[in-house]
Amino acid sequence: MIETIAQWFGDLFTGAQRAVFEPLVPALFELGLGHLLDDAYAACGWLLMGLLQLLVMCLFIAPLQRWRPLEPVTDRAGVRTDMVYTLIHRARELCDLPGGF
Repeated sequence: MIETIAQWFGDLFTGAQRAVFEPLVPALFELGLGHLLDDAYAACGWLLMGLLQLLVMCLFIAPLQRWRPLEPVTDRAGVRTDMVYTLIHRARELCDLPGGF
């Protein structure tokens, strides 16, 4: 049962990674970057993982923090700053991949 669910999620992720990667292939060859196809495919996977993490944070963690905060929020501007830094950190991780952008 659990193996079937894990296989389903793996197939879904692989299909999404392929859907993101395939439109990039002609552009990579036109730019003379055909030798980086393997790295580009891996980068698409990392991009999807980062987007999935952001989705989980926005859909699950943020509502839970609003509903039952561990500490009172006194500085909402500081929270927004933390969110921007998190996005910048995720973008930097994508750029640090071998053959990254």
